[in-house]
Amino acid sequence: MVIFRSVLAGFLILVPLVATVFVNFGVMGPIGIPLNIPTLLVSAMAVGIGADYAVYLSFRMREELRSGVAEAEGLRAAFLSAGKEAIFVSTAVAGGFGVLVFSWGFNMHVWMGFLIALAMLVCSFSTLTVFASLILTLRPKFIFAKEPVVVLQEAEVIAQ
Repeated sequence: MVIFRSVLAGFLILVPLVATVFVNFGVMGPIGIPLNIPTLLVSAMAVGIGADYAVYLSFRMREELRSGVAEAEGLRAAFLSAGKEAIFVSTAVAGGFGVLVFSWGFNMHVWMGFLIALAMLVCSFSTLTVFASLILTLRPKFIFAKEPVVVLQEAEVIAQ
């Protein structure tokens, strides 16, 4: 909310995170993972890691739309860059933590590996589908406003 100066931005970015937590907790019961402090901490970690996808996609959409290109072309460019990177990063994180599933005898490691891998995949998928659909449907001003982009040159940044 602070970065985008919009309360709506904060609530929209929460959508994929809430979906991720619901899926994680919804999967824990049927497969027998207990709800305890370590598994709650895993959900908190997953939310912290997963928030980046929606923030990055929002910034790329805003950046592309404010660059002066046609809306369809700007959104396509944003999805080709931020969308692809969200998929790459989420699968890399999921794969990295997923290795912990093979820690036979160390249930907490197995649970953590599974839950964080699942959370990363759910969060990136819900960001690229549900979150993006909400952005395109609601057309919030923090992305679609035609404010001029202020670009500081490197020399100006150093001078400051």
